[in-house]
Amino acid sequence: SGMDIGGGSGSRRQRPSLGPIPTPGGRGATNNMVFDDIVVEKIAAIPHLVEELLLIEDKTARARVFELSIVRKVLFSTVSLGTGKWLVDMLKKGIHDGAHVSV
Repeated sequence: SGMDIGGGSGSRRQRPSLGPIPTPGGRGATNNMVFDDIVVEKIAAIPHLVEELLLIEDKTARARVFELSIVRKVLFSTVSLGTGKWLVDMLKKGIHDGAHVSV
């Protein structure tokens, strides 16, 4: 089952359940690295997250978000782009409109 997102009393989108995040069974750097990888993969699996981050209009806010270590790790996850169609469409639109997208 998914989780309702959105506010108010209108139609709500369902966010797919990403499942529970397992906690490390022991202590140590190896378990923390595995746990960090799991968290990054769960965040990267959020649909359209990277697209929404790229669409932040305030340049300062967008730059601060992309400086976050968790966001940088998410960007290197292959699941963060989904099929990548949205990125190709965004790039085509920017090229055709003569827009300059700075991240």
